[in-house]
Amino acid sequence: MYVYVYMEDSMASKTIMVDLEAYKRLNDARTTNESFSQAIRRIVRAPIDLRDLERCFFKHRFSRKAVSAVERQISRRHRPSKRGR
Repeated sequence: MYVYVYMEDSMASKTIMVDLEAYKRLNDARTTNESFSQAIRRIVRAPIDLRDLERCFFKHRFSRKAVSAVERQISRRHRPSKRGR
């Protein structure tokens, strides 16, 4: 088990425990001179703010052709998506 503590200037830090495989995978995913925190922020994206997404949709309307293409793709699905369940 590895314990990693990282502190940036005036930022709070947390200690996390990961198993050896997870540590090796994260370490391998890091780029040169990238901290573990930087690698995690790069790999694990922040969640989408749905209100911002909705505002974007209303600001930039889709063309009828684009909406039809999306509807066609959805209708071709063999089974309903299980995402988010």
